[in-house]
Amino acid sequence: EVEDYRVNISKSSHKWHQLPDEQLPGLHSNNSTEVTDDWICNGGVVTQFDWWGNYEMNTTGENRGDGIDHFEVKVYSDGGCLPDETILSYTIPFNTISEINTGLVNGGSSIIYKYSFVLPLPFAQIKDHKYWLSVRAISGNVQAPAVWRWQEANRWVNPVSCASETRAPGTGWQPIFFPDPAPGQYSDLAFSVINSQSKTLNLKVYLEGLYTGNGELHKAQNETGDQFPGTTADQVTIELHNGGNYQVIEHTFNNV
Repeated sequence: EVEDYRVNISKSSHKWHQLPDEQLPGLHSNNSTEVTDDWICNGGVVTQFDWWGNYEMNTTGENRGDGIDHFEVKVYSDGGCLPDETILSYTIPFNTISEINTGLVNGGSSIIYKYSFVLPLPFAQIKDHKYWLSVRAISGNVQAPAVWRWQEANRWVNPVSCASETRAPGTGWQPIFFPDPAPGQYSDLAFSVINSQSKTLNLKVYLEGLYTGNGELHKAQNETGDQFPGTTADQVTIELHNGGNYQVIEHTFNNV
């Protein structure tokens, strides 16, 4: 019969990307303290957030996941270089989150972990608008906040966009600023804003030399008989080229 092919095309791009700096310790973001950092939309939708964090060391070493019930992830609108209204809010049970050991160890001797969360529905940003990401590790016991810290990406005399902000419950936002060394530095946090897209391409192929008509194909042969088992007539390689420059191959699918 005629060969039918289905290929899944996936592509991810970072809309905003601040990698962890292992020389820095990270900042507590939990029941008693909320920390947030901003990004600027360059167009398209958001499908995933990644962030990096660590556990504060104690006399017994690292207590991974100790006291964490869930992560609270929020997106705020911008109110003039300050987080404003809540746009999105997610509660992610700790036992469902992807937590990967990066192999990096920060300045506080803590292992740096990477976390990934795929949004239930894509978030449609507005190009050139500013948004704020908040990540908190929430303990089941309010009197015992989790010892998790959001890993920092850098400290700058002048922040990349706006200064990262923090607040305690019932108080206003305050910039995260370290006065030493002079003239002081603002903190940026480690996170990525990601757009992942997946599409399915269905192809119906009439292979030259094998097609016999009426939707039927001969099976490809080798010196001993059929090249492929079962009902497979042949295998092909599918290439998708860039629409603006044919020399650029965007995707290749082998042995389809």
